Amino acid sequence: MAEKHTDTAKALVPTSVHPAGISDGSQASAITDDKSKVEKRRAVDAVHDPSVSMKDICVQLEISIEDDPRTDVEAFSRFKRLGRFNDAKEFFETQLELYRTTPYVFVQYAEMLFAAGDFKEFRQLVYPDDFFHTGPALPNNELAASF
Repeated sequence: MAEKHTDTAKALVPTSVHPAGISDGSQASAITDDKSKVEKRRAVDAVHDPSVSMKDICVQLEISIEDDPRTDVEAFSRFKRLGRFNDAKEFFETQLELYRTTPYVFVQYAEMLFAAGDFKEFRQLVYPDDFFHTGPALPNNELAASF
């Protein structure tokens, strides 16, 4: 039985929704050079009108919900471990400044300043307002659990 070649993007989008300008190789080669992936990844600029077609459309979106500074913190820590404190300080100012209020990043920066012997800047560090806030305060400094 001969298999009929179907374009993946066209298979996912109903015929009534296909834009007229897209052909088999139009924009896929700009996305990747791997021929097996060309069939799977195709740029489709279309709007689906459910009143015209009753077919389903499958769309997969991958976006990060929030920034993840882990790789930048790792690079910063690597500079710190190697004793390259000037590079670590410059890296922090360019890559991690936005995360200064995050307690973990703040402590990493403070440790770097202390290890570098930059006590003047270490003493000038300003703690974020909610740095020590861990939850709702209990009256009279009571413990949360009483035994």
